[in-house]
Amino acid sequence: MCARLREHPAWRRGGFVFFSVNPSLSSRFLPQLRARGRSLLCAWVLAAALAQAAPVNFDLPAQPAAGALAAFIRQSGEDVLFVSDGVKDVRTGAVVGAYEPAEALKLLLAGTPLVATPSGAGRWTVVRKAESAPSRAPAPADSTPRAEARATPEATMLPAFTLRATRDRSYTADDTLGVSRIRTSLLETPQTVVVLGRELVDDLAIGRTFDAIKYVGGVSEGNVNYAQDRATLRGLVATDNYVDGALILWGETNADPALIERIEVIKGPAPILFANSPAAGLINKITKNPLPEARRTLKATVGDFDANRAELDFTGPVTSDGKLLYRLVAARQDSDGWYDRTYLDRWVVAPALTYRFNETAELTLKYNLSDTKFSSYNGIPLDRLSREVIAVNPRTNFADPANFRTDRLDHLALTGTAQLAPWLGVRLAMNAVWVDVSRDESRVGGRAAPGVTGQSTEFFGTLPVTGDRTSLVRNSQYFERDSLGLTLQNDYVARYRTRPLKHTTLGSIKLHHGD
Repeated sequence: MCARLREHPAWRRGGFVFFSVNPSLSSRFLPQLRARGRSLLCAWVLAAALAQAAPVNFDLPAQPAAGALAAFIRQSGEDVLFVSDGVKDVRTGAVVGAYEPAEALKLLLAGTPLVATPSGAGRWTVVRKAESAPSRAPAPADSTPRAEARATPEATMLPAFTLRATRDRSYTADDTLGVSRIRTSLLETPQTVVVLGRELVDDLAIGRTFDAIKYVGGVSEGNVNYAQDRATLRGLVATDNYVDGALILWGETNADPALIERIEVIKGPAPILFANSPAAGLINKITKNPLPEARRTLKATVGDFDANRAELDFTGPVTSDGKLLYRLVAARQDSDGWYDRTYLDRWVVAPALTYRFNETAELTLKYNLSDTKFSSYNGIPLDRLSREVIAVNPRTNFADPANFRTDRLDHLALTGTAQLAPWLGVRLAMNAVWVDVSRDESRVGGRAAPGVTGQSTEFFGTLPVTGDRTSLVRNSQYFERDSLGLTLQNDYVARYRTRPLKHTTLGSIKLHHGD
């Protein structure tokens, strides 16, 4: 039986069985061990041969080759390598019944331009017949096992394919506008500047500007809830509001994202570039300008907590010669917050006109009307004894339900730029801002018991240390403010060379008036 099994394919690709005999055993046991070993070996080979030869029930209907080969892999358990483009537009016939995998695969590909080549035990490669490697000349007959071991399987040529990729730079900026008031390469800027482009703002689908700024390292949200876009740079509050490179007095910082083209975060002191700027840095918001090509954009957003928002952005030429351009941006947002009784209700309208005198001189007039209403939230009080927040629902809002803040902002900006000479450019920017703010704000906190020393009389945001530790004291304040801010800024930028150095010199004249 063993002699016959050697002709079976399972014998040729089967495994090996090793026997180890202790030489200290008496020689009278060795014949018995050899006889039993041969019997065990023959039984093992017979079982392997039967297992390899066991047919598989196939149910493969006529279908495209890609689907047929995938079904063959599932039903047979064999591995088949093929390229989808290589079997495209090829249909296979039906194979139904019990077959060995090799026979079933042969029947499946019969009558098609595909051929299957074995690439190992239970592994096949399927290619088109025209793409298979040319057959080699038969080697001289050699029946020795060593010659059979040296035999090399034929190479299979797979169809050629090409991979192409480009670097995604949609979130990457190469220049800055806020440092020198003109486009300057970031590599040539003597300041750490992070630029957030419009693509990032759109992909984030944000409802306020700070939701994009918080992705910059070293920037965190401010600690005043009624100024939503107030940020903290490197531990210091950045309260100044810079728009298009100019300081806007009383302009607040709650700018709608629909108005923003890009955001530049300048880190570190920049008093040479921006007089009286914050020590930790500043945030410069570049607003949208009219464009020479016509664009129409309508956007609607729906999210959790009734986060409803709609935007409109129209721009293009007004005259046929392209000298007069326009842009109209409008936004409406009505959304609730995650915390109880928190909301944001805002609408914005911002028209703009640009007149181009020539390729190097233009004048832009922008107007921004914003009306924002939002709620008050001061967090969950802290228990100063346990140094943990009190055990309540984290969404609880302890502020007075009647608390609110309303900001109405009117911003008029006139900006002119011109190239006076190949080496000298000038920019004149005038801004007028009128702000009407009303606020009803409350804070919660505990009071120290009478006679307790070493403590202040009031601790906002904490439970009382002694006495009634189940009640919170809430203080409210209401105020209104009407403010007018005027800004005039005149910038001159000179670029020249003194061999072997190139220079960029910035000179500015700024006038501010606030009432």
